[in-house]
Amino acid sequence: PSRLLKPQLTNPKTPCLETKRRLRPPTCKSAAELENEEIAKLQQYRFKAQELNYRILEGGPLLPKKPPTKELTKPIGFNLEIEKRIQERETKKVQEEEPFEFHSRPCPTRILEDVVGVPEKKTLPITVPKSPAFALKNKVGALVREEKKEK
Repeated sequence: PSRLLKPQLTNPKTPCLETKRRLRPPTCKSAAELENEEIAKLQQYRFKAQELNYRILEGGPLLPKKPPTKELTKPIGFNLEIEKRIQERETKKVQEEEPFEFHSRPCPTRILEDVVGVPEKKTLPITVPKSPAFALKNKVGALVREEKKEK
């Protein structure tokens, strides 16, 4: 016979999770640390006054002299090929203005007699109808051939 266990008092325990053991340092700085850093930066930077330049009071020239100005660039016109072509066309038009004369040619009589330049119609071969069960016929033929070979 199997033994029955006596009921015991169960003590509740919290689960031992990984996050309890894991320690991660804080990445962001606190407000007090930021303020301390700003104060340290301000103390490092100190304003230092320059010595007095007495030439300002005397009224001497402070700025350097103006550099000499260069001459302005003179524009040079383009020598394009298009302008030459336009001039050549104008000269050709003046030379080629000859009156057009119409010269008639006799009509070929062969056109009037018969059809010319049209090829003769080619006759296509006659289509032979076949049944659509062509695949089955090939299989049946193959079976018959195998039987003949066996015999």
